Amino acid sequence: MRAMARGALLAVVVTVVVAGCDGQVTPTSTASQSGSPGAANGPAVSQSPTAMPAGAAVMFDYLDLRDMARDTKGVALVQVTSIGELQYNTADGLRPAEGTPLSGSISVGRIVEVRLVRLVKGAWVAGDVARYWQPGGTIGADTAPSEGWMGLPRPELGGTMVAFLTPQPADLDPTDAQLFMDVIALFPVADSGRVITPDPQERVQADRLEDAVR
Repeated sequence: MRAMARGALLAVVVTVVVAGCDGQVTPTSTASQSGSPGAANGPAVSQSPTAMPAGAAVMFDYLDLRDMARDTKGVALVQVTSIGELQYNTADGLRPAEGTPLSGSISVGRIVEVRLVRLVKGAWVAGDVARYWQPGGTIGADTAPSEGWMGLPRPELGGTMVAFLTPQPADLDPTDAQLFMDVIALFPVADSGRVITPDPQERVQADRLEDAVR
């Protein structure tokens, strides 16, 4: 991962919506029925699962686990404890009205909660559980693709995963209606103990993670 903007720490995604010069979210298209959950008078919903803010020039260029760990605040082995109901990536889970302060674009998906199994690198500051945004699903006329992060398998309840951590910045805007996520990426761990990464040639065992990310 060659570059990561601050906005990539939020539960937002690349979208057909782009931020205008004044920082306001500008919908390029909205396909909704009047009165439906995806009302046409709100921001357009993201159509891409890559985590980054609308209008930001951020490219995720995966090299290996060491490079990925270098651009995050910590790495941990975690277990998935809950996968939430389908919702929007806002604090109340609802579709925001036009003019709501947003740091990025709107998406449909689920909140995935994980608990710490072993801290591999950095610091765990999330408390009992950390949260990850998994895009994908349909609410009303709003749809987000269901692909996993960079094509990886989606989280499963009880599954073991490698979490890349993003502690909440001190300057997070308190008026921002966007959800903040403690985890920017989850890599599954296979039954064999191998960490599944975007590079199918990369072979790292979970019990050797410290060597892979130091």
